[in-house]
Amino acid sequence: MNAKDPAFPVAYYDFQPGTGEQVVREQFFGLTKRELFAAMVLQGMVSNPDTRTTYEEKAHKALMNADALILALGKEQS
Repeated sequence: MNAKDPAFPVAYYDFQPGTGEQVVREQFFGLTKRELFAAMVLQGMVSNPDTRTTYEEKAHKALMNADALILALGKEQS
C-alpha cells in the first residue's frame, strides 16, 4: 500500500469516435489514502474536548497516525 494511492479511484471510460476503441477520458482520484486516514483520525481528535493541544498539533498527530496505519497495512499484505 502506498500513501499516495487514491482512496477512491474512479475512471470514466468512453469510446473513441470512428474506431470504437475504449479509452479513459478522465480519472477522478480525490483524496489520497494518507489524506483520508488523517482526516478520519483528525475528526476524532477534534471532537475530543481536550484543550491542551492546538489544532496544528492535532493535525500533526493525525498525519503520524495515518502513516502508521499505512505502514501496518503494508506489512499485513506481505
